Amino acid sequence: MEPSVASTGPERSLAWESAPTHALARLAWPITLSGLSFAVMSMVDTLFVARFGAAVLAGVGLGAVITNGLMGFGFGVLRGLKVLLAQSRGSSSAAAVRAYIGGGVLLGLWLGVAALALGELTAWVVPHFTASVEAGRAAREYIAVRSLGAPIIVVYVALREARYGLGDTRSALVSSLVCNVAHAGLDYVALFVLGWGAAGAALANVCAFSLQLSILSFVQGKTAFRFGEAELRAQLAVLRAGAFTGLQWALEVGSLAFIALLLSGLGDLPMAAHQLAVQLVIFSFLPALAIAEAASILAAEAVGRGRAAAVHGVARAARRVALGYACLCALVFVSAGKPIAAWMTEDEALREVARPVFWAAATYLLLESVTVAGHGVLRGVGAQRFSALCALGCAWSCTPLLGYLFTRVLGVGAAGGFLARACEMALAGTLVWRHVDHDGWREVAESSRRAVLRQAGAEA
Repeated sequence: MEPSVASTGPERSLAWESAPTHALARLAWPITLSGLSFAVMSMVDTLFVARFGAAVLAGVGLGAVITNGLMGFGFGVLRGLKVLLAQSRGSSSAAAVRAYIGGGVLLGLWLGVAALALGELTAWVVPHFTASVEAGRAAREYIAVRSLGAPIIVVYVALREARYGLGDTRSALVSSLVCNVAHAGLDYVALFVLGWGAAGAALANVCAFSLQLSILSFVQGKTAFRFGEAELRAQLAVLRAGAFTGLQWALEVGSLAFIALLLSGLGDLPMAAHQLAVQLVIFSFLPALAIAEAASILAAEAVGRGRAAAVHGVARAARRVALGYACLCALVFVSAGKPIAAWMTEDEALREVARPVFWAAATYLLLESVTVAGHGVLRGVGAQRFSALCALGCAWSCTPLLGYLFTRVLGVGAAGGFLARACEMALAGTLVWRHVDHDGWREVAESSRRAVLRQAGAEA
């Protein structure tokens, strides 16, 4: 008979088991702030580029969605590194931990190079799908320049996930705070002093991530850059652990890109309004995403230590906190849509188009926050396959069809994209939380823990 999670290997009590909400908060707040790397840089780009008009903003918005999509597979795969390290803490040898980190960095480099190549090809195709020549030119310039930095950005994500898996969420926080200050200055110089437009915004983004990578490389030390036989083998372990999550990220962002292309065909104003709402959602979503990441770490640690029963406490705490936070954000979106739009753009026509989009975005944010918390728990216990297949099935069965229905057939306009995604999240959330609450993950959690223990034995 195969040993169970509760009996395989050493079982030790968890210090946070009686107070999972406190443990979630302790891990989540540095993750929230370190997430500023993407959110604040994207918001600064949006606010600065908005001064150049709706067409340029529409192009940069489309370019950001596409480049994030091309790197999204790498981002998702490297989440597997965090789970492996969290599961193996306290049971694996130091050599196994080093192998996972080195393998993750090496895998991040290959994935970044692939994203670079795809980005340069995509840059020449995208202008054919924009509503205006100016928007197409801005999208092409942004994609071409930001894609050059894809290896840097993806390797940074590998090191960030490694630090998270080791229980260090504060190093990424420090690096993100430093780089966001640098990015704001670089963005201002590139856009308003040198007049480089969309290309300048992309270059400032790449330079800021280069700074973040340098800081985390210094924190990690030489152990991050060992690429021997053990690290080469560990690449496959990281890839197996994160492949489904990577596929989920890439294809989910692909559905977002489909919505962006639909809206870009309606004109520059709808696409620009969508971009404003996307930035607002990204910025507001950070704490909910951090809760999911913290839940993933705690659930992985519980499985790794043979305390699978503690996963339910983590899940309940994550759902409760995510729901409370999202309700507060939705209230702000609905009640303060007009002043928020006025703060984000001086274009009166764009403000009017953006306000109803903010209301639709509030509904989407509420549903997504709860759903992503469930996905975080499933990734932590090793049920990445179910999580990814659920997300992909819902994304591609709902979003393209409903997006086309809302935006083109019913004439909802820019708000239709968020309404389509809200329907997707309602369905996905129902399936994910049913799987969590009814212990559909128990068998795969046992298998996941045994695999980590085998890796530890191989590297010992």
